[in-house]
Amino acid sequence: MPPRGRCRRRGSVAGKALALGLKPIVLVNKIDRPDAEPMRVHDEVLELLMDLEATPEQFNFPSFIRRVAWARRRWSSTSRERR
Repeated sequence: MPPRGRCRRRGSVAGKALALGLKPIVLVNKIDRPDAEPMRVHDEVLELLMDLEATPEQFNFPSFIRRVAWARRRWSSTSRERR
């Protein structure tokens, strides 16, 4: 679990974005790790939105998941192209 300070800062930025009427886009990363808990992370996002008093429309957000292995392959192929 990330340190509480980071969560507060994210909540502050998210709160400003929600106040402007923006909808969140959620990316849950590194789900192929043995200790991954993507459902817990999703629940924490929902709790954050409730705490920030998001509108019903803002709760209907797109959510994406990404595995570490895919990110590594993508990054390494992009790095080779730049050389």
